[in-house]
Amino acid sequence: MKVTVLLKLFVVGLLFITIHSCKKDRLQPRFQWLNKPLYILTETAKVHNENLKHIDDARTTIGDYQWGDSTLSLNGPTGYNVLSKIAASKLTEAFMKEVMPDTTKLSDSGMLPDIEKSYLKWRREKTASKSYSKLRIAISKDYYEFNTFHSEWILWFIKDYLVNFVGGTEDWTNGTRSLSKEKFLSKSMTLTEWDKKDPWECNCTPQCYNEDSYKKYAQGEVKSANAQKQLTTNEIQEICAKKRFEDSGSSGYVEEYKTHYDAATKSYYVEIE
Repeated sequence: MKVTVLLKLFVVGLLFITIHSCKKDRLQPRFQWLNKPLYILTETAKVHNENLKHIDDARTTIGDYQWGDSTLSLNGPTGYNVLSKIAASKLTEAFMKEVMPDTTKLSDSGMLPDIEKSYLKWRREKTASKSYSKLRIAISKDYYEFNTFHSEWILWFIKDYLVNFVGGTEDWTNGTRSLSKEKFLSKSMTLTEWDKKDPWECNCTPQCYNEDSYKKYAQGEVKSANAQKQLTTNEIQEICAKKRFEDSGSSGYVEEYKTHYDAATKSYYVEIE
């Protein structure tokens, strides 16, 4: 008797789960847990975390403070401006080194070549756009939320580069890498040619934004709260998604062009068919 009751409960529970699963939003990505993220800018993110520690240590050190090749000596705790400038400069240096150590030629190893090799494995079987989606190129939460606008731009740039250049035509008659485009990406941390497409519409470099963010971190929450308000992660995402949608000429929805967050892997990625 007990076995029969338990069996009935099991069947009812199974039916409930099945019906509930079928009612999920059709816009929700399916089976995305099967796609393992391909993280980018991992070394740059490490330098960012090191920068935060240096800022913490320098603010509580009396006398000289050694930061790499720089000796900070101000007869007391290092000032906010000095720390933020060094941190932003270190981050730019790390970014350029990770993306493209040698800008004189196309390399066959490093972040971009690794991405391209992984992409081409999928491209043998799928379309250019579907091959990109399979990669799930992602940026870690901590770094993305610190440097949101540039991260948004990078994710979209890499998508466009892979799908429209490396991926070649639909029938795969050709595909190509571009030295100028890869070099452009590597130097983008100091780029000012945004044509007011940055969220602040001031054409400032990402390094400039990073310097401001590091300064706010050095000041602490109490002091930085009185400074000029920064745009939130969601606000930047909304602005970037709207621009992507407008540029695409699509008849779909702006929301489809917004960057996704995966709580399981704590990373952000772009996925558009």
